[in-house]
Amino acid sequence: TGGKRPYGYAGLGELFVFVWFGLVAVQGTVVVLHGSTLALGWLYGVGAGALSCALLVANNLRDVPTDAQNGKLTLAVRLGASNTRWLYIGLVWLGLITPFLAIALNGPFQLGLGVVAALSAHKPGWAVIRGASGRDLLPVLAGTGRTRLVWSAALTPAGVPRR
Repeated sequence: TGGKRPYGYAGLGELFVFVWFGLVAVQGTVVVLHGSTLALGWLYGVGAGALSCALLVANNLRDVPTDAQNGKLTLAVRLGASNTRWLYIGLVWLGLITPFLAIALNGPFQLGLGVVAALSAHKPGWAVIRGASGRDLLPVLAGTGRTRLVWSAALTPAGVPRR
């Protein structure tokens, strides 16, 4: 959001968060631990990126009215509040489905962990669907952050093989 042309106010914040807080962060860690990239690392990178983006989307949803007034053309402003709510739900689901997809790559351990993370996403997801706005989105931010934390902690033991 800094500089002469902040990409966050051009509707590109979510893309950068997805790439850097998802794909790059997770696959970078996989390379350090394993010595090369792994398919499971890309899959978890998608999940981590999606949940990180959900945090940003929840924050930007809260700010749609003021951002629009101030000319900050975030993705949420461009999409409108209603479509942004569906984007949030889609990102959370994308993040939560990755442990289930990991079953095909790494075994059934991730199934239980995916359920744990999904349970933590229930309350903030319903708040968004039911139309929470303004200050009512603050618990959604906290709940989404908690979901991201639970998801990360739950998948850490499953991890990838170390060198």
